[in-house]
Order: sequence, then structure tokens, then C-alpha cells
Amino acid sequence: MKNIRSTVVRRGGRAAISRVAQGFTLVEIVTALAVISVATFILLSLFTASYSLVLDDRQVRIALSLAEERLTDITTNPTLYEWPAFDSDDFGPVMPRNPALAPETFEAPSALPPEPKAGRRESALFSEFSWEAHARVPEPDADHIEVVVAVQWDVRGRARRFTVTSATPRTRVGDSR
Repeated sequence: MKNIRSTVVRRGGRAAISRVAQGFTLVEIVTALAVISVATFILLSLFTASYSLVLDDRQVRIALSLAEERLTDITTNPTLYEWPAFDSDDFGPVMPRNPALAPETFEAPSALPPEPKAGRRESALFSEFSWEAHARVPEPDADHIEVVVAVQWDVRGRARRFTVTSATPRTRVGDSR
């Protein structure tokens, strides 16, 4: 509400009362500031939550890409990997014969941003991911091997894991049953 001040004005010998608005009361100002503060807090909370979801989604997409890439490499080039003994239906580790493909590492892509700081940030991002692969024969008479690749990384101290599964013929890995 407006604070209205009354004054007496003389016009032509007659006294007239004039009302002049003076501005906002203290209660109105405090109420407006409270509403603006709450709205600002809500908008900032929504922004930070959506930014966090975007970063999480980016890491999941990178993990998916890395897992698919490693799974494709394992199933198309099985001779580059050491396979477990398929004497039971339990999963056994699939390890690369080449130490450069160690499960603890992922190389950053060859196309990094040209700015040095951004390139280092992208390279560091890929170094946060690690992988492991396992294989098993689902049934003793199955003609294929089930291959599972898991990519792990941490998000704010919480372990995350993305897993993809495929199958490859037993004959490709040198297991003739």
C-alpha cells in the first residue's frame, strides 16, 4: 500500500485537502525482497541441478562409447586377448595380451580441443575411466561365448559402472568344445 500524506492547500480562499502518495512502506519492501530471494534461490537450485545432470549424462555417454569400443575390439580381434578356461559356467577375466591395453587405462581420443587447457581437461576426463572384461560359456553345449565389458568411474566419490554384453562364436577364441 502507498503511504498517503494529507496536506491543506488554499485555492481561491477555499481550503482543499490534497493527498499525495509518498512511496512504499517498509513491510512492502521486505515482502518484495523475500519473494525475490525465494525465486532467485529456486532458479539457482534448478540451474545447478540441471548442470549436474548434464555432467552425469556426459560421463554415461562416454562410458557407453568406451564400453562399446572395447567390446567390439574384443569380439572382432579375439586373438589379442587371453581368454579364461571355459570349464564352468562362471565368468572369467578376459585380459589383453598387449600391456598398452591394460584394463586400468583408456587413451584420450586423438582429436582433442586445440586450446591446451581444454585438451588437458578432456585427456584427464578419459583417464578417470577404467574397464574390465569377463567371458563365460552360458551352457556346456553352447556354440557361443558371452562377453561382458564393464567401464567404471567415480562421480563425486560415488562409484559408477556401465556394462555391455555381447556374444562371439566359440571357434573365434580357439575353444572348440
